[in-house]
Amino acid sequence: MEVKLVSLQNIIESETKEDFNRNIKQFQEDLKSSFKCAKNEEAVKFLLKKAINNEKHQLSRTYFIMPRGDFKILGFFTLSLKVININKLDKKIKKKMVCTGKSPDNIDYIPAYLIGQLAKNDLYSQNKETNGNIKNDTTITGEKLLLTAIDVIRDIQKLVGGKIILVDSVTNEKSDGKVVDFYRKYGFTEYSEKIKTKDGKILLPMSFILDDFKPCK
Repeated sequence: MEVKLVSLQNIIESETKEDFNRNIKQFQEDLKSSFKCAKNEEAVKFLLKKAINNEKHQLSRTYFIMPRGDFKILGFFTLSLKVININKLDKKIKKKMVCTGKSPDNIDYIPAYLIGQLAKNDLYSQNKETNGNIKNDTTITGEKLLLTAIDVIRDIQKLVGGKIILVDSVTNEKSDGKVVDFYRKYGFTEYSEKIKTKDGKILLPMSFILDDFKPCK
């Protein structure tokens, strides 16, 4: 299956305010029935309530993966910029995150790319048998989503630099679980203490150095 990358910005952009508002309303109505993610309901809420506002105020960029020639959202991810405090990190880790060969002693903050959302659409997440033996190939994997996000970041890196990618992975008190294991498989490591959200979820800040990234085999 050939897929394409489509930005939310391109979907809702228009020349007039009236058209812009109309595009937003239509997009939100379509999403209610066309995107489901039972394991990550926050992602759905983000698309419906925050994604467009974030685009308008330059807070983040949302990207969709779709089949070529079709308007089915197989999955999506969001990218934004973040400044992180590395003052309390181990000196060896801090040095690697700043610049090899450069003393990090007087550097407490560095810029990073944040993958804020990463979610598959349940409606197209599994191959389903059709007529007994024909499979529906409109599927996407978590790996495909992550690698696509990293490809976009690489393109940005060529223009503005930077080398740290962050995720806030859902985890538990033991700092493990399927989501954490998924990111660890690709080289992400925790760089800060766990965060407890207002709704009781536990997030583990994880990072890796873009130049060191190698897809899992």
